[in-house]
Amino acid sequence: MVADLRRRHDALAQAKDILVVGGGMAGVEVAGFLAEHFRDATVTLVHGGEHLLSNQPRVAPKFIADVTTKLQGQGVVIALNERLDLPPAEQLHEPARRTIRSTTSDREFASDVQILTVGSAGLNTDFVRSDHAWRDAVTAEGAVRVNEFLQVVGQPHVFACGDIIDVSDLNLAHPAFRTELNARVEAMTAADNIKRLRNGTSLKAWGAMHLMATAAVGRATGTVQGLPFDQWSVSGWLGNLLTRIKSGDFYASAYTPEFAPL
Repeated sequence: MVADLRRRHDALAQAKDILVVGGGMAGVEVAGFLAEHFRDATVTLVHGGEHLLSNQPRVAPKFIADVTTKLQGQGVVIALNERLDLPPAEQLHEPARRTIRSTTSDREFASDVQILTVGSAGLNTDFVRSDHAWRDAVTAEGAVRVNEFLQVVGQPHVFACGDIIDVSDLNLAHPAFRTELNARVEAMTAADNIKRLRNGTSLKAWGAMHLMATAAVGRATGTVQGLPFDQWSVSGWLGNLLTRIKSGDFYASAYTPEFAPL
């Protein structure tokens, strides 16, 4: 693994053009750090949406605008509304000079290294849709419909949680951990409501976490959105200052103790 990482780093150091595909949270951070570290290369970020972070419905317009401005300040070329005709991912694993065409505009993107930051995993809900009685419980996108108690629509004795449910939330790492600020995460709510249903007591509604999001587009550049209001954003120099809390090690030191027994 170390040898592979070194090989990839050497390819980046020698590259004149670097292509990052996918303008979600990972994509903007990867593009920013690459542009900051490999200043002799042109970093191009290609995204299929009308604006960056279009797959994150709770991110404020001010947050998106500031991230976009700071990426451009790093020299990142941003191409929006472009969907690429990508070769197989295992082929892109090997750094090489490639020209990839957009199926949207026929524009061609030439690069020496290609990095995919797109969410390619589909929702594992085909087994739900396969039962005729459950078809109304699955959206066209494959997400499972739930009510405010996390009960599957039309199936009051079945609960669902996690990425497969149809809720407008932000998929970040920290909501997956139980913290003092978020004692009632989805799984705990579902488990509690199963007990309540069995005991005949009233169910409790699930409440989404307050949004906490930080986009680090360099070691000293970025934007923050979060408490006390979900649409509250910190941009400019103060956003840069607060971002340094994340950009040092991307919170790795906070979670390494969890893996120590492994």
